[in-house]
Amino acid sequence: VVFSLPWVMLNIDAGKNWDRCLLRFYARRVRNQGPNCNNCWAHAAVSAVDFELCRASKGNWSGPASWLSVGYLTSCAKGAFWGKDGCRAGGDMKKALHFMGTHGLPTGGWGDSKKTCVPDFGSGRRGMEAIKNSKKLDNGQELIRPPECPTACTNSDYPRS
Repeated sequence: VVFSLPWVMLNIDAGKNWDRCLLRFYARRVRNQGPNCNNCWAHAAVSAVDFELCRASKGNWSGPASWLSVGYLTSCAKGAFWGKDGCRAGGDMKKALHFMGTHGLPTGGWGDSKKTCVPDFGSGRRGMEAIKNSKKLDNGQELIRPPECPTACTNSDYPRS
């Protein structure tokens, strides 16, 4: 199966790296946008790149430190999301992929992760704090406001910066 985008060519050979990355890595990696942020566009784009990093590294991109930051993409990819921020109105996966290719993306994982640079603001203890600070929309839905785009690691336990 071959998928083609202008800047990405995915050529999946089910006999080579598919089982290593899909079954041991990707199928066990569950991302959760939660009920309060409409950033499925960011989760989809980051998951696609995570999978390709696994395949390109022959399965070595794995473990608790091998998560790219959905939170960073949601906060920073202003050209990729619609509306005022990355949680309100969705976004464009193609533009998100372009943003990652142009600007890069730090590591991120669950909000409580100590092994990544910019953990997700919508999960773990960080997610509970974000929900407390969420804002009700006119239709009664509560949405998290993503934090401002960070310029350094937001995780003080992360060993690099």
